[in-house]
Amino acid sequence: MRAAILLLALLVCPGCALSVLQRQDSLKVALGERGTEPYVSVFKPHDPLTMSVAFGCDTRVVSAMVSLLVPLPPVIPGWLFNDKPGFFANVQLPVGAESLLEHMSVTTVYGDTYRFSDLKPDAPSVRREPGRVSLRVDVSCLEFEHGVLVIDPFEYQGVRYPGSRVRLRTQSRYEFHFGYLSAEAQPGAAPASFVAVRRDGYVASAL
Repeated sequence: MRAAILLLALLVCPGCALSVLQRQDSLKVALGERGTEPYVSVFKPHDPLTMSVAFGCDTRVVSAMVSLLVPLPPVIPGWLFNDKPGFFANVQLPVGAESLLEHMSVTTVYGDTYRFSDLKPDAPSVRREPGRVSLRVDVSCLEFEHGVLVIDPFEYQGVRYPGSRVRLRTQSRYEFHFGYLSAEAQPGAAPASFVAVRRDGYVASAL
């Protein structure tokens, strides 16, 4: 959808100004009540196993605008440009221990649980570091405000490890970008790709 809209804008108004308001969300482990002391690491009970989870949230377009010459405030709703919301859970496990994904999950504040073993790996054909798995969760990061990351009790190589959990928090940062429509393709992109390039060379990755 967003590629079709951008292509139409290029055909109607090549070289026109483009302004975009983006929202970058983040999903992290919550801090303690004082805001400075973090909770006990959810992975601490599992030392010396190599385990970690990092979340990568999608950048969302809040609004955009195409105009002649001078960039105008973005007023076109962002849902015209956005794909289905979601984020990635980048999991590091001991090499050959992917079965531990069955014991890891994230739960929203509403009680919806997403077990890591049920999620599809992102780009399984891409070679990654041993023990590292990237999983796609087709839900907005914001759904996990006050949610929890849970590790159930499990046994690995004859050792029994306890369960643990940690609360999650979200943050959002807004950014405004403006540029000019161009049919120049990004390096490595398909020839039919279109990007918005600012006069200073900035490439607007939102579209």
